Amino acid sequence: MSFIESLDDAGIVWSDYDAATGWPKAMNIDRLVILQYPKNDSRQIALRSTLKGACRRKEIASTPAMAWAGLYLSSPGVPFDKLLETTDYAIDAPAFFKWLKRCETKPSVHVAAWFAKFGLVECSPAPATDTSTPEPVEPASEKPTATIDRGWVMKKAALIKKHEPEWPTINRDFQDASDNGLSIAAKAPGHGEWFEADALNWARQRGKLNETTGQQAPSRATPFSGLTHRIKG
Repeated sequence: MSFIESLDDAGIVWSDYDAATGWPKAMNIDRLVILQYPKNDSRQIALRSTLKGACRRKEIASTPAMAWAGLYLSSPGVPFDKLLETTDYAIDAPAFFKWLKRCETKPSVHVAAWFAKFGLVECSPAPATDTSTPEPVEPASEKPTATIDRGWVMKKAALIKKHEPEWPTINRDFQDASDNGLSIAAKAPGHGEWFEADALNWARQRGKLNETTGQQAPSRATPFSGLTHRIKG
């Protein structure tokens, strides 16, 4: 898949410069999150937040790209020169490749095409039909529906308190969420909020969940302290 085909498929506006140069060695975070999770706003928000934090902490190799910020963060009523003060980051293909591997996250078909351009082919891409979702997970309910039930949105402290009995490493896993892939899999858009079902699926896939403790499934739970709302999408 070419660079322009990937941008078109993900709904990203491209320029004549993009068409002339093809896949770049590095891309800014906004383009990366859209190419990794096309048409999935909640996943994009979580990945953008995680990547920016990782760049600030120097956990992933990146280059500050302040001059690009105004092109992607324009907002009504905000002076353009102020927007330019917002630091963005450019991440090259090898750095993003290593980071996804460390987070145990498959690249989308678009990101995999970018990796392949630079000889990075160890990661298998997610199927094209699943580019808007993370790795396949077990359904949150017994009966499949047209939308994916992501469970209750809960504050981190409440989620940890509720599931610590069957998830012994939950505290440590949330501390390392930006590195182990948990933020990408289960972070909700709200500050300090997480998708309960997605977090449990992440733990289940890694053998961290002991489901013999008699806990209720998240999709049938009565509202708990710290719960805010329920989202499907």
